[in-house]
Amino acid sequence: MDPGFISLYGWFEYAFPIDLMQEQKPDNFDKNLTINQVGGKAFNLIRLVKSGFQVPHFVVITVEEIDEYFQTSSVESQQFIEQLASDFNPKSRLAVRSSCVAEDGAAHSFAGLFETRLFVPSTDLKEAILEIAQSIHSPRVTEYLAQKSITDMVRMAVVVQEMVESEVSGVAFGINPLTEDPDIKVINSVFGQGEGLVSGQFDADQFEVHKGRIISRKLAFKTHQLVWDKANGFGTVSEEVESKKVNEPSLNPKQIAEIERVLDRLQLHFGSPQDIEFAWKSGQLFLLQTRPITTLSKTETGPHIFWDNSNIVESYPGVTLPLTFSFITKMYEAVYRQLSGVMGISNRKIEENKDLYANMLGLLKGRIYYNLNSWYGSLALLPGYALNAPFMEKMMGVKESFPVSNPVKKRGWTDYLEVVSAVLGILKNLVFAERERKKFQTYFQSVMMEYESIPLQTQTTTELVKLYERFEQTLVKKWKAPLVNDFFAMLFFGLLQKQTEKWAPGKNLQNDLLIGSHDIITTQPAEWTLKISKQIEEQLESKFLFESQSAEEIWNELERGIFPPIKTEIDQYLHAWGDRSVGELKLETITFRQKPQDFIQVLKNFITQGIGTLPDKKFGQNTRKEAEKQIDIALSGKLISKIMFRYTLNKARYFVSNRENLRYERTRGFGMVRRIFLALGENLAQQKLLSAGRDIFYLSQEEVFQGIEGKSINGNWKELVQLRKKEYADYEKITLPERIETKGPVQRQMANFRSSKIEFDASESVDLQGLGCCAGVVTARIQVVHHPSEIQSLKGNVLVTSSTDPGWVTLFSSCAGILVERGSLLSHSAIVSREMGIPCIVGIRNLLHSVETGWLVEMDGAKGTIKILDKTLT
Repeated sequence: MDPGFISLYGWFEYAFPIDLMQEQKPDNFDKNLTINQVGGKAFNLIRLVKSGFQVPHFVVITVEEIDEYFQTSSVESQQFIEQLASDFNPKSRLAVRSSCVAEDGAAHSFAGLFETRLFVPSTDLKEAILEIAQSIHSPRVTEYLAQKSITDMVRMAVVVQEMVESEVSGVAFGINPLTEDPDIKVINSVFGQGEGLVSGQFDADQFEVHKGRIISRKLAFKTHQLVWDKANGFGTVSEEVESKKVNEPSLNPKQIAEIERVLDRLQLHFGSPQDIEFAWKSGQLFLLQTRPITTLSKTETGPHIFWDNSNIVESYPGVTLPLTFSFITKMYEAVYRQLSGVMGISNRKIEENKDLYANMLGLLKGRIYYNLNSWYGSLALLPGYALNAPFMEKMMGVKESFPVSNPVKKRGWTDYLEVVSAVLGILKNLVFAERERKKFQTYFQSVMMEYESIPLQTQTTTELVKLYERFEQTLVKKWKAPLVNDFFAMLFFGLLQKQTEKWAPGKNLQNDLLIGSHDIITTQPAEWTLKISKQIEEQLESKFLFESQSAEEIWNELERGIFPPIKTEIDQYLHAWGDRSVGELKLETITFRQKPQDFIQVLKNFITQGIGTLPDKKFGQNTRKEAEKQIDIALSGKLISKIMFRYTLNKARYFVSNRENLRYERTRGFGMVRRIFLALGENLAQQKLLSAGRDIFYLSQEEVFQGIEGKSINGNWKELVQLRKKEYADYEKITLPERIETKGPVQRQMANFRSSKIEFDASESVDLQGLGCCAGVVTARIQVVHHPSEIQSLKGNVLVTSSTDPGWVTLFSSCAGILVERGSLLSHSAIVSREMGIPCIVGIRNLLHSVETGWLVEMDGAKGTIKILDKTLT
């Protein structure tokens, strides 16, 4: 559209106010009515009609008429109603809606506060109007006025409108209300009447549109719709949606395009992005109301941040409590500053970019996310950024690249010297990586032995704080070896993948070459558990105990002294692996060490399900040998290339294996932190500062220590904990996407964030694609598992889940294959499945919303493909 025309259009409307424009309008608007007489909703409807938009026929009862005719039961009011009803077809059903003065304006929307009556027959019109008019005095309106500091008297007009018996209804926004991206329009729709969506009663389809193209479509499972209650003759009733339409989109592409065009016209007409309610009937689009989007910031120019939890969700699944987040935020900042230093980055440059390190993580609705701006920014400080970025993306499992918006500026010779220093630092760390790893593990073992000998329950509050602060220095200042190992695991795995693709294109051999290393300790819990279960089965009495009693009863018997050898073996396991459990890096997690009965249940499952063997390691060895053979053939006669490839392969095997092994040390370290804070929580509970010891996890580390030191801003921990418990319980009910974009204050945008319960897109192919991690073709039924405690055994089925951590390893032993929605080629699922020789695919988009337990699938762990063979549930 010509810009000059846009300016002329805006001037024309300004020069000729709506009460003077000679266009079609409702019968009772021949007089000059103002917004103070008809309210915001009616005023906007008048403007819609005057501008040629299709609006169902309506009349407005002004605030003066409400006062005059509806405060008494006079004859005049009845005559007024009869006159009003005559303006509509006698057979029509009517919608009676509020039009409060100040409603639907740029400052306040009053959305959902007033009553609405639908499908009202003319005989009930007076009663409906009175109900709407009087809703201005409801408690929720009074509270809203107080919250918004609205002190002026608010008055009510009422809109009476011909009811549209809509086939599809919805709401739409002329700008993305969350990201405030002006190029994105968001449309939500349901079958039937729109009140089912607005009230939150039904889930809605959501479409994001960008300049004529649908860029995102999330379809709800639409089982019901609101329709006219014909039995009663008024109001609405919920009825089932036709089965064939349950997974179909409620809007077709042409309808979506028409809504987008209307939103553009409305923004031009009103001068700001609009929030509309619409209805479709017999191929026609009706606008039911429009109002400015009141949640948009006026002058916000804050940073555009990309948040991603593709990989970190393995370590911190679900909601993570404040103590854990405050602890790991500090850890991430400290250790990655340290990593930059050992990689040769100068202290000056690290300090110049201190904000990057301080903001590596975010907590969004209780979920931990990587701040990609900071991650990529810190990576850009290293030499060879263009080479390292793709490798880091593979390790983190991010599905979309992210350009660093503020690349490091060149500083002449100083910068070149820093590059040389960084390269030398990286080479030095590569040469001494194995020596440093061994030194670290020896040192860390000595620290753990010292702390494990301390009776934490007998320590005072002050002593526990000092113990923690000293242990924290171990985690912060002595964590060089694990960080260096992770860096080289990322680097050499990326190089291996690149070289493998060069010499054996399309064969995905890099995973096969890493299978069966037999040096990853993560598989030891499964092996040790199997060993203990066999020991139990060797005696009829102990086997009977585990088969016939509950986990609690079994543990009580073992504590009383029955079967001492078995109890000793279990105690040794708990000492070595008691901190290894699902969500083991979350301080609030209850591990096997805190609750041995959970490990007893695992043993019980092994015995009752007859799990007597682990996956055959020969499979992994054979796969590895076959991959090596194929590479040798490809490199035949290329001596230099073969030497370089072998070097890369050996380094990748070493660093990838130790990536998983060193995670065990991190697990032990976090386990000690957990025990210190649990002791501190019990101490504070005994002093009546907390209601229970575990309540400490709902406080941040700063809040705990400041309270102990007399610097606390909050004077009542108990009240604060109760508030947090409610808040985090609400977080548990929502789902968040892998990637979130925010602009400006993150809290403002996340406060309005709402998630769909179901995001299944029925138009997607039934065949799925992910990242192949461990070769093998498996045909079996699938079992969707959200937590390993849900089931006792997979019984040879394929495990389907969102993400895994080391706590899942005992469940791996009973599955035929592994399918994971999140994760990367260097994630826990990938590394452990390769070690155990279990076919595995990770990074499968929308996996949990696309399959159901019992479906028969064929998965190819090399190609990363999943074919749905049979949807019959068994």
